[in-house]
Amino acid sequence: VPALLKLADSIASITVNGYAGLSGTLSELSILIYRTLTNLLETLTIPVSPLANEFFSKKAPSLGSEHGLPSRVVHPIIRVFKDKPPSDVAVGFTMVETLCTCSKLIGLSHWISIYDEVVREAISSWISGLTAVSVKDHSQKIENPLESIM
Repeated sequence: VPALLKLADSIASITVNGYAGLSGTLSELSILIYRTLTNLLETLTIPVSPLANEFFSKKAPSLGSEHGLPSRVVHPIIRVFKDKPPSDVAVGFTMVETLCTCSKLIGLSHWISIYDEVVREAISSWISGLTAVSVKDHSQKIENPLESIM
């Protein structure tokens, strides 16, 4: 997971620096990275069976707690939204989907007390920086990220 986050950060840096010829490929790669992160978080933090839960709880602390893996994913994504906001709407929505998965795994009370305000601010800042053209161009390709958590 840390390597995927580092790769996503590196791609965001390249994209912000304006390598227009690679933007489509980099966007696709970013989407794949964030979807992989989402799938890993769901897989690594949710035991498959009660037996697995008993086994893993003795071996390691819960990864679903506020001190676990989902929390360590939130901070780099917030940093990308603030410092290197994606110009591709699909990439941004995929990042939001990953944050939604983190919020589910962290839990409502911890999410609201620790991350809610900061994440809302970062996403709002990203949205306000988008051009109307970029939103219109991608509106047909994007699934609603909120549908994935309902």
